[in-house]
Amino acid sequence: MIENQQPTRHASTTGIAYVTVDSSSIARIGFEPSTATLAICFHNGAEYHYLSVPEHHFSAMAAAPSVGAYFHQQVRNAGFDYRCIREPEA
Repeated sequence: MIENQQPTRHASTTGIAYVTVDSSSIARIGFEPSTATLAICFHNGAEYHYLSVPEHHFSAMAAAPSVGAYFHQQVRNAGFDYRCIREPEA
């Protein structure tokens, strides 16, 4: 993530502020502290919300040298429950 980058709102998801990340697969990430929800939007249009995720994962992922590798190692493979908010575009 670029230092001092302001969060941008994603129109289809209410209440979560997203930041654009530099990744070949992930377009932007967001976090909702009141529900500990980590939101991941992919370049293919898919959006997933991971539940009960400690907030440090959001900032660590945003600052990671490889956002995708951090996501796979620390979030996806960690067993957090998740919801598919939007399927990938065809």
